[in-house]
Amino acid sequence: MKSLLLRRVLPIVGGITALLLLPRVSSFLGPEVPSVPTLVPTTAAAPGPSTPQTTRPPLPEGFPSMLFPPPKIDVEPGQPQPIHTRYGLTYEIPADWKNDHGASAGWSGEEGHAVYGSVGSFGYGSCPEKDGGWLAMSGAAGSRDIDLETVATERIRDVEWIFDDSAGTRPTVEYAAPVWFEIADRPAIRLSALINDIPQVSGCEPDAARFDIVATPGYATAQTMVLMVQVNEGSYDADVAEDIIATLRPT
Repeated sequence: MKSLLLRRVLPIVGGITALLLLPRVSSFLGPEVPSVPTLVPTTAAAPGPSTPQTTRPPLPEGFPSMLFPPPKIDVEPGQPQPIHTRYGLTYEIPADWKNDHGASAGWSGEEGHAVYGSVGSFGYGSCPEKDGGWLAMSGAAGSRDIDLETVATERIRDVEWIFDDSAGTRPTVEYAAPVWFEIADRPAIRLSALINDIPQVSGCEPDAARFDIVATPGYATAQTMVLMVQVNEGSYDADVAEDIIATLRPT
C-alpha cells in the first residue's frame, strides 16, 4: 500500500509529513441529501463511463474560485463537524473525527497520485510501527471535466494502485454499480469499491477497506467536485460513508 501524505495548506503552516495509512452533512446551510443505498458488490471491473470526454474545458468566464477553503467551523463538543470546501459545497464528519479542513492528504506512487483537501480523519496514530496512520479519512477534490461518471470512475480506479505493493501485487477489488442521486436539484453519482486481499507490507495494512467516491457539479474553483470517504474494515461504523455522503450540500 502506498504512503499517505499529509500537507498543511494554510499559509501560516508548512511542511510535509509522510504517513502510512488506511484512511474513512446537515445544517442550516442547505437541504439534506437523501441517504445513499448500501454498497452491493458486483464484478471486479469498474463501471465504464457512458460518455467519456477527451478534453477538459476551462472554467467558464466569471466562475468563482478560491485558493484556500473557507475558515474552520467551530462546533460544540459531541456535535457533527461541518467542513466547508473550496468548491462551494459542505460536508460533515462525525463528532469523534478530526477536522483538518486546512490540510491536503492523499497517496503517491509510480502509477499516479491522488490528493484531497478539506480533510477529516479518524484513528490517527493507530499504527505504532509507522509515523502516524489513520483508520478512516474523507476529503474533497476538484476536476474541470464536466462528465461526472468519467471523473468518478477515474478516482475510484485509484484503489488498484493505492493498495498494491512495491512488487505490483494488486488487491482484489469489487466495484458496486453506479448510484445516481441529487444534491440540491443537481445530479450526483456515487461509485463504491470493496478492497480485499490487501498486500501486507508493513503490518499496518488492514485486511480490507472500503472506498467511496461522489462526483457532483461544483459551485466554485472546479466544475466538478469529488468527495472521497475511505474506511478500514472494522475500524468504524459500517454506515459512516452513507452518513457523511448524506450531508453533502451547497455551502
